Amino acid sequence: MNAIIKTQTPELLAQLWHTHKMQEEYAKKKRYEVENALIEALGFDKPEGSKTFRLSEGWKVTCKASSSYKLDEKIWAEIAEEIPGYCRPVKVKIEVDQTGVKWLKDNDPAIWAKCAQAITVTPSKVGISVQKMEEK
Repeated sequence: MNAIIKTQTPELLAQLWHTHKMQEEYAKKKRYEVENALIEALGFDKPEGSKTFRLSEGWKVTCKASSSYKLDEKIWAEIAEEIPGYCRPVKVKIEVDQTGVKWLKDNDPAIWAKCAQAITVTPSKVGISVQKMEEK
């Protein structure tokens, strides 16, 4: 961490954070505009897949298009039995229930101790939000 930044007041750090966040959002918006213009200029129009374009001056641009797929679980439950098992394009994913983990830790330490053998808990990055309050 920069020693000069580390010695600043929380108020100045909040102001710096806010300034950099605004610059980041502006830069991201501009980057998206350039990306869209580049996609159009290259003539990339695939709905899915990728294509690499080799430009002059050593530039290489790869455009990748994909689609999102969302399952209507209610409808799927109604039709799933009509689809042979080997043809079902649906995955069942087992994942940790974070609310359940927290409840077990607080309310049933013995069962949590058993479960903890299979669950790794890793702290996440601390999130931060900074707002300028209206002065009166």
